[in-house]
Amino acid sequence: MVDIAQALQINGRFVSLPTDLFINGKLVAHKQGARFDLEDPATGKTLISVTEGREDDVDEAVRVTRQVFHAGDRSASNPADRGALLNYLADVMDQNIDRLIAVGDKQLHYFITRQHSEF
Repeated sequence: MVDIAQALQINGRFVSLPTDLFINGKLVAHKQGARFDLEDPATGKTLISVTEGREDDVDEAVRVTRQVFHAGDRSASNPADRGALLNYLADVMDQNIDRLIAVGDKQLHYFITRQHSEF
C-alpha cells in the first residue's frame, strides 16, 4: 500500500508531504514496507516517517533514469521545448508553494539558530 502523504505542522503551517519513494514518475512504497523517521535537528523530535529506499529501489531508479537519459539527447532539444519545460517546472513550484515555504522555513530557522549559538 502506498502512503500518499502525511500531514506535518511546520512553523504554524500544516502541509501534506509525500513520504514514499518517487521512481519513474510515481510514488512507490518499499516492497518490505521499511520506513524511517526524520528528526527535527533543533529538537530531536520526529517530524515525519518516510519510506526507506533499499538496494532494489535504487537499482530500479537508476535503471529508469538511464533509460530516459539514453532515450534522447536533451541538449539537442530546441529552445522552445526547454522553455516549455522550465515553465512547467515553475507551475509545479507555484502549485506547491506552501510546502516549499514551510519546509524551507524549518531548514532556515535551524541554520540561523545554530549559527547564532556558535558565536
